[in-house]
Parts: sequence; C-alpha cells; structure tokens
Amino acid sequence: MSNERPVKAPPWAAGGLLTALVPSIFWFLPLIWAAVYLLPPINFDVSLILSVSQRWLDGERLYVDLIDVNPPLIFIINLIPAAISKFTGLGGPDTLILCILALIGACVWLSVKILPAALYDGDGTVRMILPPLILFALIIFPGEMFGQREHLMLATLFPYTLLAAARAANRPVSPGRRVAVAVLAAIGFALKPHFLAIPALIELFVLVQRGFGPWIRGLVPWTMAIFLVAYAAASWFLFPAYFNDVLPLVLSAYSKVGGATPFTVLLGNQLGPALLVIVPLGIAVYLAKVPALIRMLVLAGIGAAISGLLQDKGWPYHLLPALSLAFVVAGLAVAAALDHLIAQGGRDAHLPPPPAARAVVGAVLLTFIAVTINIRNTFYDQWGFQASPAGQLLSVVKPVAEGQPILILSPGVYPHWPMLNYAHAELGLRFQTIWPLQGAYEDCKEGDARYHSRRDMPESERVFVKAVVEDFAKYKPPIVIIDKVPGIKYCGGRDFDLTEYFVRQPGFADELEKYDLMMQIDRYIIYKRRPDGETPPDE
Repeated sequence: MSNERPVKAPPWAAGGLLTALVPSIFWFLPLIWAAVYLLPPINFDVSLILSVSQRWLDGERLYVDLIDVNPPLIFIINLIPAAISKFTGLGGPDTLILCILALIGACVWLSVKILPAALYDGDGTVRMILPPLILFALIIFPGEMFGQREHLMLATLFPYTLLAAARAANRPVSPGRRVAVAVLAAIGFALKPHFLAIPALIELFVLVQRGFGPWIRGLVPWTMAIFLVAYAAASWFLFPAYFNDVLPLVLSAYSKVGGATPFTVLLGNQLGPALLVIVPLGIAVYLAKVPALIRMLVLAGIGAAISGLLQDKGWPYHLLPALSLAFVVAGLAVAAALDHLIAQGGRDAHLPPPPAARAVVGAVLLTFIAVTINIRNTFYDQWGFQASPAGQLLSVVKPVAEGQPILILSPGVYPHWPMLNYAHAELGLRFQTIWPLQGAYEDCKEGDARYHSRRDMPESERVFVKAVVEDFAKYKPPIVIIDKVPGIKYCGGRDFDLTEYFVRQPGFADELEKYDLMMQIDRYIIYKRRPDGETPPDE
C-alpha cells in the first residue's frame, strides 16, 4: 500500500479560474468604457439637447427662443444635469454623462433584483450571462451613440422586459418595484412616439399569457398609461408653440430631410444585420422551450426594428436598440442551449453552471466586445479629439468667443456640438441647424431657380430666413461659421451657396459687412467681427 498522497489538481484544472473570472470580469470591463465616456467628445445630438436645456433653465423660452424638432420630454429630463452643472460648477458634458451612468446603474440594479422572478432554477446559464449582457448593451456597445434617446430608452427597457416575463408567469414582484419599473419604462418609451411599438408587442404577449382580466387589473399597464396620458396632456397645455408653430414646420420640411426610404433602411448596414439575427433566432426560440424572457426580448427587438423603420431616416442611432437586442438575444440563445444540454445530462438544476458553460459564456462575451471595438469609435474619438473637426474648431473659437453666442449656418449638428459645449458658448440662432431651408428645396427640379424669390418661398423658408436675420442682429456674435456643404439638392444648374444665399436677404449683408474673413477649416468658413468703429482692412 502506497503512502503517497494523491496530487491535488490546481484550481484552474477544476474550473476554479473560470468560476472566478466568468462572469465577474465582465462586470468590471464596462467601468473602463464608463471612464472613457467622461473624456471629450460627448455625442453631438446629446450635447445639443443639453445646451438647449441649459439655456431654457437660464430663462430662454423653449420652442420660441430655442426651436428644435424634438418633443419636450428629453429637454425636461436634461434639466437635471443642467441644474446640477449650474449649481455645482461641474462641466455640463461631465454632469450629463454621470447622470446617464446613474440611470444605467439604477436600471441594472432593478434588473438584477427582478431576475429571480423572471427565470427558473434550470436557467442557470441564462441567469449568469444576462447581467453582463445588459452592461455590454448599455455601456460598451453604444460607443459614440452613448446618451442618445434610443440609448436611454434601451436602459429602461431591460427591467421592464424582465418584469414583463415575471408578470407573464404570474410570479411575485413587489408593488414598489413594479411601479418604479413602469414609470422608468414609460419615460423611456415617451421619448419618441415611435418607441411605443415595443411595449405594444410586449404587453400583447403578457395579455395573451395571463388573460385580459388579470392583465387589465395589473399595476404596470395602468401606471404606464397614466404617465403617457398625463405627459401628452401637459405637453399640449405647457408647450402650445411646439404644436402650433414647430410641428407644422417639422411635417412640411424636416420630414423631407434624410433621403432614406423604408426599403433602404431595411437593407442598410444597421437594421439588416440585426434582423438577420433576430428573425431566425426569434423563430427558433418560439419553437423551442426557452425562457419567456428571451421571447420578450425578441419581441422588443422586432419593436425596435419597427421604430427604426418608422423614423424613416436610417441614421445609426435610430437602429441602436435593434442591433443591441440582436446581440443580447444571440447571447441568451447560446446560454439557453447550454442549459438544455446541462439538463439533459442530469445535472442538478440548483447547481451553478459547470466550467464548460462558463467558458462558452466568456467566449461569447469576449467576441461581442471584440466586434464592438472593431465597429465603434469609443476610444479613437477620445484619443484623437484635438485633431478632429470639433477639436480644431474649439481651438479657434474658444480664445475668441468663449461664453458668447456664435452664429453657425450648417445642415449638420457635428462638429458644432459638442464644440459649443466645451467652449462654454451658445448658438446665436433659435434654429439649431438649417433644416427648414433644406426641406424648402428638397423637391427642387433641375430647371428650377437656384434660389427662391421672396414671393415663392414656402413657409418654412420664410420663417427660417426671418429668424436668421433677426438673430444675427440681436446676438452680434463675435464669430460666424458658414458651411460650404449645405446639404441642399443640386438644381438651377449649380450648387447651393449659403453665403451667397443669405447676402441676398435684406439685413444679413449689412451685418456681415462688420466681419472679416478669419480662416477656413475643412468645409467651414469662419468670419470674425471687427471691433465697433473699426474699418475694414482694405479701406
């Protein structure tokens, strides 16, 4: 009989290392992305909305002095970081990013708390991978689209979907959490009317599972309905200028801008790949015995795709929720398949997933992160900010016009935002871009006049020109920036020239004579105002 003791296997051989690292490490990796988002630049649309809310907080009138196509809820929400920034002195972009991270933290916390009610003991691998997948979808994958309304809606979607799975199975969740999730979800879905396609599909699923009586008596449908109706009524009474003045312009002009069709959106490089994942996996999960939560997320992905189509632009951030949910559904489908194989092997459903399952989960998550790094600009944008168009404009504008209004005539939002935020400046124009002018010429034909006469101007063009001339004289900005690429259709035998167009308008040319050409950066012509009483250099 041998006296030798058996050699003990190292922890990694028994799966100890995998147990320690998966999924724990994927809880910490998003912290790197969260820290990077605090570096410039913040997303251009997000920075524009923050700027509008800051000026609204300072006394300017929303939809009168500050005209934007978006309904009021997003500006109301941005009053929170605007107020924190104002009273603490913390920079507006940093404050906003911290507020968004706080929202994500609240939504992830609620999701984790509701998770036991949404899944069963045999769903161990699904339970293990879901929180890291949510963090991936909300922090890592958004990249340069971090903070867009689609991103905020997606954050509130996860606890709502988990709660819907628990409701469909008639499993208990405390009333306080149900109300909190319902309010958050209602806020998220109310950010854009297109988002309502998502809860419509999910609530229909819950209704079919539970029956009409239990569904209609539930806290969640009533809480969401009350919030949505109250928001619509308050918007009508508190912001009449949006419905009476701005919305008609949106319908007549802004809806024409973009040039996409449902067909091109459907086959684009954002929605197409998402549907290639969601549709076949959706069919598979509805035929297989998988957790109801995965079916809910498939419906959410379909609703997100419908939302992207309804917006009729094809812009990447419109399709962010659909693409994010495609990753989440794919990861959960792999996890559900592993749970099925584990169950067939006779393993106790109460035990944690074995090392092999953890290895697969880690490989899936690492693959998703690698794909994200390849297709997103999260680190590259921050690393190269100074050399970017926004960084170059900031280096020119900030020394001359910090804290002052700047007139910018351009079809784009970037690079003027976030440049204005970091220069602590504001736009010296009530319209945020030239979209009313773009819409006025969207239907021009080759034989039409290049510029409309005042008699032939549609209402959107007339209103916009009047605003530009009035605001130019009102703000007397130290710097004027005019885009050489106006985003307006070619017609009348030549391109549209914004400078040539506006000097034709009474009052604009008189103001522009007080400016000297300062420089040109890329496509942007920059004029600097001369001190009062100083004559032009050639006089």
